Amino acid sequence: MFCGHDGQCGCFVNQYVMPPLTAQPQPQPEMHDNLLDTAFQTPLLDEACLLPTTATAAAPLPAPFATAPQQPADAAACDVRRNRAPKRTASQLAYDKRQARILRNRESARRSRLRSKLRVQGLESAFASMSSENDALRNCVRQLLPVCLQRCPRLSGRLMHLLRDAQLVDALDGAGAAFVPGSC
Repeated sequence: MFCGHDGQCGCFVNQYVMPPLTAQPQPQPEMHDNLLDTAFQTPLLDEACLLPTTATAAAPLPAPFATAPQQPADAAACDVRRNRAPKRTASQLAYDKRQARILRNRESARRSRLRSKLRVQGLESAFASMSSENDALRNCVRQLLPVCLQRCPRLSGRLMHLLRDAQLVDALDGAGAAFVPGSC
């Protein structure tokens, strides 16, 4: 039935897919005509499937075929969105928190060292070398002791012992209200 499809045999493939090379029509076998008639009489698709109904016409399009969202008309808004800083990852945020904590601790330690230095250099050495005959030191005690009693209870306790040793307890007259017994 199929002979290589050179156009001379008149078979099914040559007849309808590739016409014969000769101009004269070739006789067709009866079986071929019957097959073609039945094939073209049977509809491939139901015509009702091809016509849009009201339900399908009103239904929204699926997501891939939907229209793209409209961009804002303001070009500046687009630029702002485009130039926005990228979101930071969790590791970057954790690093930032650690750095902030380190800076806070450094600042706190620096202030603590400065306070200790001022206390040790400015007050304790002066009070340790006091004597009851030195009026200038007694006046210094009267001026500095109230501030010291308000800011540092532990140092105030140590100063109280130094004052007792130096017999300068009368210097507490101006700062007695600020001193809380037992704060040392």
